[in-house]
Amino acid sequence: MILVFSPHLDDAVFSCGGLLGQLSGELVRVVTCFTRSVPDPQGFALACQLDKGLAPGVDYMALRRAEDEKAMELLGLHPEHWDLPEAPHRGYESAPALFAGVHADDTIQEELRQRVASAIYDYRPLTIFYPLGAGNHADHLQVIQAVKSLKKYWEQVDFVQYYDQPYTHRHPTAYAEIDAATPLHTSKKLPAKQTLGYSLPPATLQTKYAACLAYATQIGFQFKDRHGMENLLGDREYYRTTHASLRPLAYGAGS
Repeated sequence: MILVFSPHLDDAVFSCGGLLGQLSGELVRVVTCFTRSVPDPQGFALACQLDKGLAPGVDYMALRRAEDEKAMELLGLHPEHWDLPEAPHRGYESAPALFAGVHADDTIQEELRQRVASAIYDYRPLTIFYPLGAGNHADHLQVIQAVKSLKKYWEQVDFVQYYDQPYTHRHPTAYAEIDAATPLHTSKKLPAKQTLGYSLPPATLQTKYAACLAYATQIGFQFKDRHGMENLLGDREYYRTTHASLRPLAYGAGS
């Protein structure tokens, strides 16, 4: 099976939903780490739902979890939602603070690491996808730290990082290497230390767009509208490897 770690309810689909949908025959489980509903949010946490046009009394994360389930169904993926709080509920009090690294007093790492370790042990995946950290969002960095700390215990697992979207395309000069990305083929083993690009077939691309649109609370805020979403996300996804993979992503070598 394939195990995917997504910091938030949309990261995996925005970043690698097309490829994951193509691999759904391999059994793909997408674990979203930070999905806790926090009653009576205050300050910046409250602002994060007000700026989506939602009233203060709305359970924002319950709404987002439902959106994620719809998106996963469209892609043929299996969602799992962890009850951990997002960064605005852990002392990050502004948008700039979210993208300025992990705070010294952010203590979520140990619990997150334990959960990641348990998931790997329980599911025994052959491949794990996790974020690259484009954009430097604190929640993404926490997930990366947790996964990287465990890689040495799972040498038989292929680890692949996905370029976080829409952050990668919002900062093109910071990730200029994607312009020379090596084509990714799901029927071939992945080469070591490469940035890989996966061009989505037209039908796959449209399915991905439909899944992205399932995150209705995010489209206007992140992209303005559908056209903006399609323009920013584009028709390619990007990945990075550190080691050569032990097997193709599509174990049946189908594409």
